[in-house]
Amino acid sequence: MTLVLPGSAQLVAGDRRLGRIAMRIWGALLAVVLVSVLLTAAWPGLGLKAGTSPALLGLLRIVLIAVAIGWGVLFVDAWRLGQPLSLLRNHRLSLVGINGALVFVVVGALLFSAHVVNVQRAFWIAVAGDGDVAGTSEGRYNILLAGADQGAGRVGLRPDSLTVASTRAPARPC
Repeated sequence: MTLVLPGSAQLVAGDRRLGRIAMRIWGALLAVVLVSVLLTAAWPGLGLKAGTSPALLGLLRIVLIAVAIGWGVLFVDAWRLGQPLSLLRNHRLSLVGINGALVFVVVGALLFSAHVVNVQRAFWIAVAGDGDVAGTSEGRYNILLAGADQGAGRVGLRPDSLTVASTRAPARPC
């Protein structure tokens, strides 16, 4: 039950308060994901901006870690609610194996996702910085343009040109 609907086992057989909290959090997370998908489908630029925002990626990383820990706690509590010590030895071993595998897969996938999000965040900070566009240098903006191509029989995309475009900053109105 905890795999499909986190908190449902606690709601049925355990701490109802914990079950209600977990189900509310799960519902809120599903609503946020649904709204995000719909907004990204309607305005792809918004999805691109969100996916390249270091602040949003940092928040997503924290949320993924919190969900992983919470879901792991719910799995362990659901295992406790199943009263494994009252089962026969073979059934108890099977239950421990299944629950252990579920915890490993679900929590591991969420923690790995948090790691991937953090790598993406670090990439965007390294490439674009973690703030506003740098100011002008002697009244000019310098922009690096990198060109690349790929050809038949070659693996991957290869850079073949670098160009620096320097443009004067627009005049400010008086």
